[in-house]
Amino acid sequence: MTKLSTIDRVEQTESTLVSRNITVSGRRTTVRLGDEMWGAMKEVSVLEGCSVDGLCTRIHGQRQKYQSLTSAIRVFLMLYYRDIAQNRTSEEGGYVGQPGSFPLEE
Repeated sequence: MTKLSTIDRVEQTESTLVSRNITVSGRRTTVRLGDEMWGAMKEVSVLEGCSVDGLCTRIHGQRQKYQSLTSAIRVFLMLYYRDIAQNRTSEEGGYVGQPGSFPLEE
């Protein structure tokens, strides 16, 4: 097993986060997420029939007071895809994996 130098360790931990401006509840803010998360945000917004800004506004409205928006977005995406993977049904009787059926409040 080879030991990594300090420079190698730093290079491996460099951030791959991408900062993007979004509008949440009419206010402009910046969110830093990885490319995969931004791709997931775009995909989910299409499935849910809203814009990325609209989806972020909904997530912002449902997040815990202590939770950052970025953290809330990551948790939301994980739960969204987990529900699809588990093929769960919603309380309304619809399949959560169907576009537009994830329970988000306006």
